[in-house]
Amino acid sequence: MAYYAWSPIQTEPDEKGKMQTIKLGESVSASDLDLTDEEFQYYIDNKVVREQPYPESLVDSVTPPSEYFKDLLAGAAEGSLTKEQTDELAKMNLGFDDSSSSKLAPSSEVEDVSGQTSTSKASTASKSS
Repeated sequence: MAYYAWSPIQTEPDEKGKMQTIKLGESVSASDLDLTDEEFQYYIDNKVVREQPYPESLVDSVTPPSEYFKDLLAGAAEGSLTKEQTDELAKMNLGFDDSSSSKLAPSSEVEDVSGQTSTSKASTASKSS
């Protein structure tokens, strides 16, 4: 599984005393940082590294990702996104579980909010005859 830096990461000095900087958007792994899986999990949990690639257009920008994504969503609502922006939005992992939208509640748990009762339906049916 690939992970990408969402914050610049400074590595520990190597045997020569040289430190490496992992830049925004660079692919990174536990071995790149000389970390155990548990230590790397800390970076994942704190969203320093993520499975979603860092937006390329923000690598050299001062715009925070939250502002960028907010603007993309606003543009989508207005219908003003370019094809590139639409593609970027489609690739985003916004934390929604797509599987939940395909699950329907059992019919016994669905409340009838139509305002009609079965008797009003029956009387409506008898009037139209």
